[in-house]
Amino acid sequence: MKQTEMAICTQCGKLFVKIVYNKKYCSEECCALANTYLPKEWLKKGKCGYCEREFTKKQTNSKYCSKGCRDRFYEEKSKPLIKWGIQNCTMCKNSFEKTQANHKYCSSECRKVAVKKNRDL
Repeated sequence: MKQTEMAICTQCGKLFVKIVYNKKYCSEECCALANTYLPKEWLKKGKCGYCEREFTKKQTNSKYCSKGCRDRFYEEKSKPLIKWGIQNCTMCKNSFEKTQANHKYCSSECRKVAVKKNRDL
């Protein structure tokens, strides 16, 4: 049977049962508060970077209330922000939606054929 003893939390000063010999904090919250350089209120509450709801942070650097919000944020961030319109491919003449201003070809295959054709000239 493990031997237990009482200890005082070095963060909040509460008395707690110390099961592990080197335990200094009464809870995970006190441990997190003691091991951060941020103000204490930053650790507890945060505003989600996607849905803007207020949430309780699990880590000091948490930016999103859930994995779903984090995934949706990065999914939207990776989409092109500007629509450059429809253009006809310089090589095959098929129409395509440009994702950058300098796009001339509908696919990498058309681009490679055009580059090879220009080299041969």
